[in-house]
Amino acid sequence: MDFITIEPPAYLSISILGYQFNYLQSLFLSAGNTSVFPSTTAIDQFSNSHRVSAICPPFVGYQIPVSAYTIVDNNRLILSSALIQEFSGIFDVIFLNRAGYTKLSDIGYYINALSAS
Repeated sequence: MDFITIEPPAYLSISILGYQFNYLQSLFLSAGNTSVFPSTTAIDQFSNSHRVSAICPPFVGYQIPVSAYTIVDNNRLILSSALIQEFSGIFDVIFLNRAGYTKLSDIGYYINALSAS
């Protein structure tokens, strides 16, 4: 696994290449320790379909506000690191749409956000 390390006070944008970003419904940060987030959302919208739920099981994550990312086109999304720097830890990014979801870790990356202290 490779890490995209964000160390304060560096404010940068993370350009993510992928597919079908025009159909993105929500973007989430996920972590092994969800107590680092001010709030979390449980997603289990695929439980009605055994086939999809086997590939996309329920998850809990922090919903990233739309203001923290920009969909450039169908294949590129830019995520602001300013939001991620509010937290400290190892995070995965989850891209949710009607057909299911995919994770940044699916292509071998996690985000490592280092604390400013």
